[in-house]
Order: sequence, then structure tokens, then C-alpha cells
Amino acid sequence: MHHRKLRDLADRLPLAVLLNYGCAGAHRVDLEPGDVILGERVVHISTYVVLQSGERLPMGFDYHVGETRTQVDSLSADRTLLDRIRAAADRMQIPSWPGSTALPRIFMGTVTSADVWTQHGDSIRSMHDRYGSLCEEMEAAAVAQVAAVYGIPFLAVKGISNNELRRVLDDLDDQLGLRAALAVEALILALD
Repeated sequence: MHHRKLRDLADRLPLAVLLNYGCAGAHRVDLEPGDVILGERVVHISTYVVLQSGERLPMGFDYHVGETRTQVDSLSADRTLLDRIRAAADRMQIPSWPGSTALPRIFMGTVTSADVWTQHGDSIRSMHDRYGSLCEEMEAAAVAQVAAVYGIPFLAVKGISNNELRRVLDDLDDQLGLRAALAVEALILALD
């Protein structure tokens, strides 16, 4: 959902929580399609300055609450939501990825968010080394910013769809984000 649409929604509706789920590319060689990442924090990696040396200097997040401008390196998930989804996910059995007999695993860690899809192995490893990232996707940064502006508890849940470090790419469209959605469903049921 576009950043402006999220702001409009937050202006009109009293939101209790803001959950972002979907698919992501792995940032570690051991992550498999179907594994689920519970985002402890989100790092916006698309905003940077390229210095004269060629080095990229990350700019982090910039958002406003009223007249106050806030600049942070990352936005953390709501700890209560994170603990509750972990407990809910531990009680459920997430289905295997098609063609695999291994059950998906659940990890907690950093989700990076960008406007581009990184396929270059050295670039992926560099992001992992810098941020400790488990995966990258294209929406969580904008959703986390809106949540921060409105003071809404936030959580990103991502299902691994591909691993460019091993060239494991599965484009089973009906599977993308499914396991993340199941984990979010378990959390919603647990919150009732």
C-alpha cells in the first residue's frame, strides 16, 4: 500500500496495530524459501549519499510527528507484538514449501527495505554485514514510518521467497507471502 494511502487510512481509522507481511529475498545463505522472518527492526536501505570516495553513507529514516523531525537508523518492532507472534507461530505448523520435505523455520531479526531488488551476491553480503539483516523487501520501511508517525504498534513478517546467494529462486506465485500470512493470522487469533 502506498505511503500516502496508509497516512489517509491512519487519519480516518483508529488502528490498534499495523502489520506488514509478504515475501522477501534472503540475506543469509542458510535461509530457504518458506522460512519466515519476524522483523525485530526495519532498516531503510534505499536512502544514502554516495561520497566522493564512492562509499555509500546510509541516511536512515526521516519522519515527522507534529513539528518534531526524527532521524533514526532503524525502526524497531513492537516488542509485545513480536513476543506474541513468536509464541503463536511456535504453536502452529507452517506448511512446507512445494517440493521440499523440510518444515519452514522461524527467525527473528532485521528486515531491510528498499525500492530495488538486490541480486548481486557481494551487495547482499555487504548489507548483511552492515545491518545484520536476514532479508530484504520493498514495503516495510514505508509502513514502519507511518506507524512511527501515528504511534501505532508495528510488526513486519516476511516469508523467504528466494535466495540469490545460492541462486535458489522459486517463483511459485501462489506461495509468495503465504507462510508470513499464516503467522500473522495466528497472531491475530491470539490477540482476540
